Amino acid sequence: MNSNRTRTLILYLTLALLMSCREEAVVKKTLRPVKYIVVENGTSMQKRTFSGHTRSAREARLSFRVPGTIKQLPVVVGDQVKPGQVIAILDPTDFQIQVEQAEAGLAQAKAQSRNAAATYERVRELYVNNNVSQNDLDGARAAHESAEAAVNSIEKRLELARQQLSYTTLRAPGFGAIANVTAELNENVGAGRPIALLTTDGNLELEVAIPENLINKIDVGQKVEISFDAKAGKPVHGQVTEVGVAAIGSMTTFPVTIQLSREEPDLRSGMVGAVTFSFAGKTEDAKPVVPHHCVLQDNQGRFVYLMVPESEGVARVKRRSVEVGTLSNKGLSITSGLSAGEFVITAGMSGLEDGMKVKQNGE
Repeated sequence: MNSNRTRTLILYLTLALLMSCREEAVVKKTLRPVKYIVVENGTSMQKRTFSGHTRSAREARLSFRVPGTIKQLPVVVGDQVKPGQVIAILDPTDFQIQVEQAEAGLAQAKAQSRNAAATYERVRELYVNNNVSQNDLDGARAAHESAEAAVNSIEKRLELARQQLSYTTLRAPGFGAIANVTAELNENVGAGRPIALLTTDGNLELEVAIPENLINKIDVGQKVEISFDAKAGKPVHGQVTEVGVAAIGSMTTFPVTIQLSREEPDLRSGMVGAVTFSFAGKTEDAKPVVPHHCVLQDNQGRFVYLMVPESEGVARVKRRSVEVGTLSNKGLSITSGLSAGEFVITAGMSGLEDGMKVKQNGE
């Protein structure tokens, strides 16, 4: 009798153990895998726009190297010029006189040098025959050397005079177009005073004035967008090539040069362009950003499913109401409801409920 009871008890215990294992297997089998991401703060971007005028990235302000009065000015704005083409000519009269005077002085110096050389040879022969003293020979030699030095000096002066005469003709240094003419016929101009602006083929650039609170946020190579009325609102791309280190004007602004990324046939030097810079905002202004499909909505409002880890490989689902901001190419910003470091479920969301256990499967 006791053996029957023992066998019956063992049978019940075995059945209970099997049922327990089966229930545990069912529980483990029903854990749904989900994918998730760790919430990170996005970058708050600020956009600022500044205007500037286009100019050729390669331009030259042409000027005379000597002062004078302009007698010829054959170019006008828009002219295409070639290397060596005449831009302007000064009255050369004074410089021609200087050349003639130097030429006359050189001729006289050469005559004196020849006489001094002949005298020196004669005195040297007399000295050999003991007919003159050493002092006479030294004097003749010194006179000869002085005359040669005078010739060399006047030759240099003549070379300079001829060079200055050549400077009275201003020529184009290369191919290009006349963008501006800043002088008039019969105008007396000084050396170095710009006469014309020559632009050469190449990309355009702009210079804009940036306030001191933003200048340290701009770097050489930074990409920008530029809009022109001539492009009907279509943005043109460019990049920063120079960042000024000294303020200009009384407004404490700094010059920044932007070069267009490629040639634009519709644009010309002197057009107004609006340059848009993007600046990273303060860290505390940045909002969490999540993939837009993670944000769900029902009659209670917008929400996301969070994953709260409980044990190795197992987590619990938690519903969290959120408020959303703007949508960008990085995702949807969350203005309220999420913090950096939390786990947002991104896949396997269908059929999830608040409090459900799931299997972790991070992205």
